[in-house]
Amino acid sequence: MVLGESTYSGGALKNNQYLISQENIRLVINAARLYNLKPSFLITQMFIESHWGDSNVGRIDNNWSGISEPFSLPTDFGISMRRGTARPVNEGGYYVHFSTLNDFFKAYAFLISKRNGLYNVEGADTIEAYTKGLFKVGGARYDYAESGYDHYISMTVPTYNSMIRQNPGKLEQIDSKINYDEYKEGEIDMTEFAFKQGSAIYYVHGTTMKVLTDPAQWSVLQAVYSQVAEQKTGKAQKIKIFDWTNNDATANAYKRICDFK
Repeated sequence: MVLGESTYSGGALKNNQYLISQENIRLVINAARLYNLKPSFLITQMFIESHWGDSNVGRIDNNWSGISEPFSLPTDFGISMRRGTARPVNEGGYYVHFSTLNDFFKAYAFLISKRNGLYNVEGADTIEAYTKGLFKVGGARYDYAESGYDHYISMTVPTYNSMIRQNPGKLEQIDSKINYDEYKEGEIDMTEFAFKQGSAIYYVHGTTMKVLTDPAQWSVLQAVYSQVAEQKTGKAQKIKIFDWTNNDATANAYKRICDFK
């Protein structure tokens, strides 16, 4: 899990007359980096769903992909959402309204993530593999769209290729803001990490958390972690440590997950 704010500075993306701003691209990158997702694929899919928000539900509900009720998120996400506009009469139900686009991007990345357990797109390194993972034919529990895989891929691939032609080098630049090596299966347990908050260091493994008050404890932990990683993968690796000194919201949210007192 890679945290922090995106530093993407390549400007807006265009596809014909439509644009997605640099600011929104950064938000998509931040959402995608919580999982093993290429942000360029999410950007492609959001274009297909709403031309990057150029739809009624996109403009009114900050909902670029038509997420509908019922829809729930883990409480630690801190996302503000409520019932949105009504879906077409022949379909029934309601769309979800998100307070901000940032809330929507985080919710959407979760929706298609392994953590949610519906789709099989994490780790996809081509738009074809990503699209396939949205459907049962690619290992998903449900088909993402009623129109089916063949119809959907006939939209994703041309859209992705069109953006490459119109924005030379930008999709590669966007995806380069995430280090995908950190997600490779079998290397390290991504639920095992450490973080700094103030002068303290907290070690986390799954939902177990321990504060390290002695610098020697941190040194021993690093040494053992490196040895175990080398034994498992043939490559010595350091435990991931995040500086959350100025990110109390994230640190405290994880403490609540771990029931840390």
